[in-house]
Amino acid sequence: MQAIAWVLFAGALMAQPRPQGPPPDRGRGSGRPTREAVADPNQKPGRVEGRVVHAKTGEPLRKASVTLNVYGPRGGTARSITTEADGRFAFETVTPGTYQLAAERTGYLRQSYTPPGRSRGSSSVSVASGQSLTGLEIKLMPHAVVAGKVLDADGEPMQGAVVSVMRVNSLGGRMRAAPVESEVSNDLGEFRVYRLPAGRYYLTASRSRRMGPEERGSGGQRESYVTTYYPGSTDLAGATVLQLAAGQEVNGVTIQLRRSPVFTVRGKVVNMPANSRPQSLRVFLRPGERDAVQMMSPGGSGGVSSDGAFQIDGVQPGHYLLAALLTEREPVTLGSLQLTVGTSNVDDITFPLSEPVTVMGSVRMENGDPATNAASARVQLALTNPMFGGRKDAALKDGAFRMERVSRDSAYVVMSGLPSGLWVRSVKMGSQELPGGLVDLATGGSLVPLEIILSDKVGAVEGTASADGQPAAGGLISLVPEPYPVGRADLVRVANIGDSGAFRLDGVPPGDYRVFAWEEESRDSFGDPELLKKFEGASVKVSVKENATERAELKVVRPDQP
Repeated sequence: MQAIAWVLFAGALMAQPRPQGPPPDRGRGSGRPTREAVADPNQKPGRVEGRVVHAKTGEPLRKASVTLNVYGPRGGTARSITTEADGRFAFETVTPGTYQLAAERTGYLRQSYTPPGRSRGSSSVSVASGQSLTGLEIKLMPHAVVAGKVLDADGEPMQGAVVSVMRVNSLGGRMRAAPVESEVSNDLGEFRVYRLPAGRYYLTASRSRRMGPEERGSGGQRESYVTTYYPGSTDLAGATVLQLAAGQEVNGVTIQLRRSPVFTVRGKVVNMPANSRPQSLRVFLRPGERDAVQMMSPGGSGGVSSDGAFQIDGVQPGHYLLAALLTEREPVTLGSLQLTVGTSNVDDITFPLSEPVTVMGSVRMENGDPATNAASARVQLALTNPMFGGRKDAALKDGAFRMERVSRDSAYVVMSGLPSGLWVRSVKMGSQELPGGLVDLATGGSLVPLEIILSDKVGAVEGTASADGQPAAGGLISLVPEPYPVGRADLVRVANIGDSGAFRLDGVPPGDYRVFAWEEESRDSFGDPELLKKFEGASVKVSVKENATERAELKVVRPDQP
């Protein structure tokens, strides 16, 4: 009887009307926030609605995961839902604030929402009180794939080889190749690397260090498997560049690992900075310093003992940059030197180190007035060997800046966040003008004073771009100084092509340029000197003058077209 009463009581509870909550997010998934903007009781919740589509065809994509994240360094995933067959999503009851909206799907590259007319990366979405944002569209680009097999020196499948895909990125004139994805070959020697955006790549294979040393030799001569570039070269000169289009799948790639004589590099660091421990120091070898492409991966490294001694084993013949990296706090380079390994071990290297550099200076207009319009800009040092220190920057305070613990390297002095219409006319160190803004920090004292001079004398470039005889519906414009600047990515201007094929670049410094039109997925390729030379005939040369607008009529090109 008690059991029957309990069942009736429970049924009565279930029959009670439930309180009405907010409408659910449209799409599959709870959409329950794990972190969201702080709610203000005086504000009404908003709504974010849109759809996810194929970037090439515009077709809706189902089963795409859409996330709405709190914007900023402390943001976390606020909501995540999955699109239905029509590709649509809707986030209800969104607390007013600033968010990042992004989508991803198997077979596609993750992409943040980019407002129309803004460059990729401008991905913040602001929701005001009671506001309903509709019609947002996130375009996903299909990823490229490279698949194949790794063979040993005898032509047999090699298990456990590490295959790395290195993207060639040459914006600014200095070609660099940095690893973006890697996979390990299976028991059949097979590999498949995916999640690759369109671009130019080198493919390398190497024997995994987990497999232990594998050396042969007689008569004191050692040889070992070394990093091999596709299709089977031990140096970059014999490598083949793979040009991948969006969504392209390249199969049947075969890399045969090569053997090479290997040697040992030994030496000793001297002049260790005060209050630094040798155990926090590591020396690196980076190959290809004299090659056309700068490889952004170490060719070997070794620790430093208490007496300053170091040793790097398994080094094949070639040209290298030897650098000393102090890992205390933020990494900083204490010195570097050129090194050539020939047909024998390299012993007794004396590697002098130096204290990190302090760079300080001021910013002014070319007429001597304070650069008040640049108060929110930042001064940056773009190191020419970024694997060993990266980029330093500093804010302006009353027109002055100061950077501590800067790597011993050469660097380009640039400014970010300048308002449109301002540009760096020149950089001086004392009375000496630095051509191209390049300052040598590798030698000299530990305090470097700089003066940055700005100009507001600018012009503009506008025009239209076409594709297949019709106005281009999207794409990118690159405005490249002529002669082409080496290492100066900040001097290459970029603009979006509108839906009608029109474009305009304002605030252009006077000078000679070439204007190119590219497909959107060419973003990381259009700085390649080889591509610029290849498609020079499709570009238009313009001479920008102060307070004048130049026009250019362009045809969109793709890096993979013949």
